[in-house]
Amino acid sequence: MVDSLTITRLRHLDMPSVKVIRRLAHDVQQAWLDGFTSVKCAHITGEGVTHFPLWVIMFWNAVADIRGNVRKPWITSRDWVKDQLESKRKPDVRKYATEVTRLLGILPWNTLKRGLSDASPVHSLSRFLGKRWLSSTDINDMLEMLREKIAADPELAGLVRVEMVEFTAKVTAAFRARESEDYHRSKSTKWLRALGEDIFGNGEQLITVAHLGDHNDEKHWITIEVNGADTLFRYGDSFKDDIPPSLWYPPKLHSNRRPLLWDACGKRRRASCLSRHTFDATREHRGGTCSPISPR
Repeated sequence: MVDSLTITRLRHLDMPSVKVIRRLAHDVQQAWLDGFTSVKCAHITGEGVTHFPLWVIMFWNAVADIRGNVRKPWITSRDWVKDQLESKRKPDVRKYATEVTRLLGILPWNTLKRGLSDASPVHSLSRFLGKRWLSSTDINDMLEMLREKIAADPELAGLVRVEMVEFTAKVTAAFRARESEDYHRSKSTKWLRALGEDIFGNGEQLITVAHLGDHNDEKHWITIEVNGADTLFRYGDSFKDDIPPSLWYPPKLHSNRRPLLWDACGKRRRASCLSRHTFDATREHRGGTCSPISPR
């Protein structure tokens, strides 16, 4: 049984190095099976020897995880927000940074994100604050919130649909497999034809975000809108780069530049009449993050 004195010593006890903790955590299960019930801390000085329960190793291991995977990125994000607070030339950035600082003070870090389907830990939100690229989970969270907002708007519900980041990759895969499988007839792409009917047949609008890693060397997120009513393909890149060829026309058809994989959405005639338009997206700095308060 652990008495109050032992608990007090634990609270003031210096933890071993992370390397030692990881090795102990690896061996503790076998130690338990071998009949051991406590561990002696060799780095404690003094006349008395205190034996701590084996669970203290797992406690140390959990603390090491929190320090490395949770505390460190949060501190980095907090320091980045502090830098934005000192931005004299960007009052709007200072305003948002002040609000973020307030919210960080009340945000629980050791829980799962609520109201979103991915159920990632709250501390993963630290990616929004700094110069790190957002993950597909982060982008999907924003798309999911956009989808809910559209669903609550009677004027938009049923006319605008939001697809997650995996959508473009699926359409691209269907298009690239067209030599072996006709996506206009295949059962595996029935969902795609149904979607094409909604967009090009019923005049709906599709909004999604795609990663350029599948199309060129840019590890970067871009926005795509397909407007079936106006047969319009809109592409938004905050770096102001041109749309990559693989998103617009097939490699074998560079000469006439017919619309590319959106033909896979069905309604060939209307899809092939798509016109292309590039719209302005929020400017980012290369190497920065798609962050709500990233420097503009």
